[in-house]
Amino acid sequence: MWLNKLKTVAWVELTSPWEDNLKKWHFQKHENYSKLAVRVRNQGWTLHPLCIEVGARGKTNDPWLQMAKMFSMKGSESKKLRLRVAQVAQRCSYYLYLNRKNKEWHHPPLLPGWEF
Repeated sequence: MWLNKLKTVAWVELTSPWEDNLKKWHFQKHENYSKLAVRVRNQGWTLHPLCIEVGARGKTNDPWLQMAKMFSMKGSESKKLRLRVAQVAQRCSYYLYLNRKNKEWHHPPLLPGWEF
């Protein structure tokens, strides 16, 4: 997301690792995007990189709160979104587990009534 007039950009990188690896992947994602961040800042833009992790079993990390604050989300909005994202992560993990031996990939709906 960006605002041309303010030369401000925010990106959200969502990763869904195993819960034991939340911190590892948080720092890995920052490292992966560090060169792009330098280029953006060197062109005079203000950057807000947000690396958010939602564990494979639905656990979120502290940067979730930073993201919610940055986007001026109310506590109830943040909680509702966090619970939905956690539910999607859990369903995806379960679906991957169930299909770990299948050679063909199928795309089921993640949540009933949700279209992406």
